[in-house]
Amino acid sequence: MNKKFVGILLILISFTAFADEDIPAPLGLVWGTSGDVLKNEYSASLDEAEHSRLKFYEINKTPINSAEFNKVYGFVDDKYGLVKVVLVKDISSDAYGSEGLELYKKYKNVLQGKYGKPKSYEYTGREVYKETDEFYQCLKYQGCGARASFFEPKKDTSISVLLRGWKRGEGDMVISYESLLYSKANEEIQKETNKVISDGL
Repeated sequence: MNKKFVGILLILISFTAFADEDIPAPLGLVWGTSGDVLKNEYSASLDEAEHSRLKFYEINKTPINSAEFNKVYGFVDDKYGLVKVVLVKDISSDAYGSEGLELYKKYKNVLQGKYGKPKSYEYTGREVYKETDEFYQCLKYQGCGARASFFEPKKDTSISVLLRGWKRGEGDMVISYESLLYSKANEEIQKETNKVISDGL
């Protein structure tokens, strides 16, 4: 058995082991998918400004229809492939936050049904922007308001759903999936960074 085949076999075994311990990626995507596959099969485009080990892609086509989301982003590690997916739904003309709250509650409930009760932070008008039509201004102002829920389905994985505010009547809902491979890649990146710092001192 040649060394190249053995190497490929070991990689496949490693990814299979991680898959058993990992959460599923959303919209039919698969953890470990390479950037080239995302570009060729899912019309993804690379953010050319990103030069780190983690590359940032906008995925324009997904295996499962994502019509309710305006944007889908994928973080691809040079070593592990696709490790994180972020879904974004833009919200506008919603000064009182009714559309945003409905979306947030809907997806929080769906995720809670699959992954159990999250840790949630939900409040409005603590500091400023206390008027009912200042919902998104309050979300933008740190300490004023929040609508965020965090799930930890398996060790070293996470899923979050949150509302963000930009200005009056405008914000977005963001759902983020971080795989076990994302945790592993970040750990390795931190070690590499620490080594560079140590070598330079």
